Amino acid sequence: MTNLITLTESNFKKTIEENEFVIVDFWATWCKPCVAFTPIFEAAAKKNKDIIFGMVDIDNGKVIADYFQVAIVPAVLFVRDRAGIHAQDGESIDPINFLKNIS
Repeated sequence: MTNLITLTESNFKKTIEENEFVIVDFWATWCKPCVAFTPIFEAAAKKNKDIIFGMVDIDNGKVIADYFQVAIVPAVLFVRDRAGIHAQDGESIDPINFLKNIS
């Protein structure tokens, strides 16, 4: 099983409940910074097989994005033991430091 998954309404809850640590990337196909961040997120997933990395396309996962009040993309949510412990969005996401801090 891969640790990089697409999160949808049908698998989001189960993913959060069954995994100790999940990093969620809220993104959109029309968002250039989101598309630029995707390879960084994927690289972090490859280096950290013990962490689940999930991607939520906010246009297809509107219910999830609304629940977490995602107003700016890209946005990253860190979930440990079913609770959001840290979030970053927009320009506050530093791709280089993200990769260094996760690795």
